[in-house]
Amino acid sequence: KETLQGGSHNRFAIANNQRWTHVRLNIFPDGGVARLKVYGEAAPDFSQFPKDEPIELSSIRHGGQVLLCNDMFFSPKENLILPTKAAHMGEGWETRRRREPGNDWVILQLATPGTLSSIEVDPAHFKGNFPDACSIDACLIEDEIPLHFVTSRSLNWTEVLAPQKLQADHVHTFEDLQAPNQTFSHIRLNIFPDGGISRLRIWGTPDHVERLNQLPRQVFEETMTRCCGSSTWVKAMLGAAPFIDKADVLTTAERIADTLTEEDWLEAFDHHPQIGDLESLKTRFAETAEMAAQEQAGSMEAHEDTLNALAQQNKVYLQKFGFIFIVCATGKSAEEMLGLLQARLSNDRDTELRIAAGEQRKITQLRLEQLL
Repeated sequence: KETLQGGSHNRFAIANNQRWTHVRLNIFPDGGVARLKVYGEAAPDFSQFPKDEPIELSSIRHGGQVLLCNDMFFSPKENLILPTKAAHMGEGWETRRRREPGNDWVILQLATPGTLSSIEVDPAHFKGNFPDACSIDACLIEDEIPLHFVTSRSLNWTEVLAPQKLQADHVHTFEDLQAPNQTFSHIRLNIFPDGGISRLRIWGTPDHVERLNQLPRQVFEETMTRCCGSSTWVKAMLGAAPFIDKADVLTTAERIADTLTEEDWLEAFDHHPQIGDLESLKTRFAETAEMAAQEQAGSMEAHEDTLNALAQQNKVYLQKFGFIFIVCATGKSAEEMLGLLQARLSNDRDTELRIAAGEQRKITQLRLEQLL
């Protein structure tokens, strides 16, 4: 609760990096408020986008930002990434006429790092004052750096679009980009020598690790739980985020697994259907049914006699050890899994728990790799 001053702007800093979708203003006891403005950075839920389809990485709606430019004499640089079509020149980015050597430029930060698929340069409404040509560079900045460092020559900028001639009041779409498989976080648009650009749209596929990093907390927990059912492991993964890259995700998962107790492993085992139990796969384990079905593909085509033997031996195993038979089933036939089950029945409980935990770790790693 904060005390307000009448007839003035009241500004309050918020120290919180969680993602929010709604804000409620409470006033005590009553009165009038002219305007409420909430400032922050857009943090879209990338789980709502198709996994491997391009999105507009530069859009302000998705969290894109225009960081710096060398000149914006006629109109602001932020106009470049607005979602709507510009109604006139004033709704674009326009620089003054250059009287010195060189060219004008603007730098954007994408909503999330990703691989680029196409670029749209639109000098709509600019006819006698559009740039003669443009080029585009990109780089990947993984650490937080001071804003002015973005212009440093030490950054590894890669030319993704060589200089291209532009036409007046015409949408230019470029799809044959250089470095198509590289991940980039920042874009620099160079215009030669000066002029006006209405919109710049960068299309690409978000990096899967960044997509994971930006998931809302609840979605992140649900996603991790599908990889490993231990709530201790899930909470530790949440605490370890954000991740740098795929290797960081996988090694962190293994490091956390090293700390799990017997209780944690038993909780993880309880999130799996028994091998060959196709009915529970569709009902009780519907959340992971697709992954489990792929992993247990060998049992899907098994002979009825093999499935009956698996069901009978599963009961024996459960009665002896107190937990279900866990095996990394990927690539194994039903007969192979039956053989492994029967062989492991001769183990003592401590040995079997250790083996089952190792199999769970294999399953977790495979599911994380599939996710990424």
